[in-house]
This record gives sequence, structure tokens and C-alpha cells, in this order.
Amino acid sequence: MLHTTRRFASSTAPGVAVAVIVAAAAAASVSIAQAQTSEMQLQSLSVIPGVYVEVDGVTTQAERNGLSSDSLRADIVALLDRAEILALTKPQWQQTIGNPGLHLSFQLLAASQHIYIYSITLEVRQLTRLMRDSTKMVYTRTWGSGNMVGTVPTGSLTSLRQRIRPLVQRFISAYRTAGSQSRRRA
Repeated sequence: MLHTTRRFASSTAPGVAVAVIVAAAAAASVSIAQAQTSEMQLQSLSVIPGVYVEVDGVTTQAERNGLSSDSLRADIVALLDRAEILALTKPQWQQTIGNPGLHLSFQLLAASQHIYIYSITLEVRQLTRLMRDSTKMVYTRTWGSGNMVGTVPTGSLTSLRQRIRPLVQRFISAYRTAGSQSRRRA
């Protein structure tokens, strides 16, 4: 494998070789890390009325190529609306116990002029109390979808909008499962 990689790397542009090697390594380990939703993660979703949608990591260069935080947020809000899950406004979020936020994190790396390497994570973050000092609160991850890693051509960055759907669908499924479990307990 190393010999093949060297031969490939020497016959292509360095950025493309890096992108291919990283993508191959990611695909070999996990293209989408399947996050098992634990009972504790489900419990953390069981009584929240909705979530505030946050997006970060979209670079200026990515925005120049058509991918924006606002469009990603709008896509997620639309999926939540269709699933009848409340997308909290910022004032609603600030007034909601635990400040539950659905956080989409992008990491984009320009591997060459024509290829991006991406890592996308979707997680719920909430204010939680530290057990060792209950006066201290921390905004922390309470549920996660797993991590999606891959490559995309520079001119196709907007296709990442479609790739976040499975992550959002995982959240919707977990949120519904948590809600049905909490109704059974009540």
C-alpha cells in the first residue's frame, strides 16, 4: 500500500495526493462514525421542548464557493419543522432551562485548489451541572450523531447541504425516541 501511495503521490499534484490519502484513511476507518445513542443520551433529550440551531466552521473561502452558515441553518430548521420539532429562536433558547442547542460543526481544509477535505459533526449541547461542584455549570455535548468525513470538489461545496440530512435525521429519530420513552414513564 505504501509503495502504491508513493507512486500515486509522485504522479499527481501534492494537494490531491494528500486529499486522496486522507479520504482513503477516513473511509477505511469510518466514513460516518455510527454513534450509538445511549440511554443517558436519550434521557438528555427527553424533556427539552426544542433546540436552537447553531452552525460554525464555515470559512470565508467556503462562503465564496456558495456554502454559508445561514443556508445550512435554514436547511436544518426546515427539517426540524417538518418533523414538528421546535427550532428555538435565540430569545426562546436563552429562556429555556439548559439552553439546548443543536450544533453543526464544520471543519474544512483546502487540500488543493480543487478539493476540500471536510469533517461534519452534529451534536446537542446543553448546560449541565458538575457533580463535584453543583454550583458550576458547563455547556457540554449531551448527544452526538457521529462524524462525517470526506472530500468534495471546490465547486461542489453546496452539495454538503445534502450530506447533513442523515445527521439531522439521526437527531430527529433520537429526539422522537426520547419523547416516546418519557411519555411511557409519565
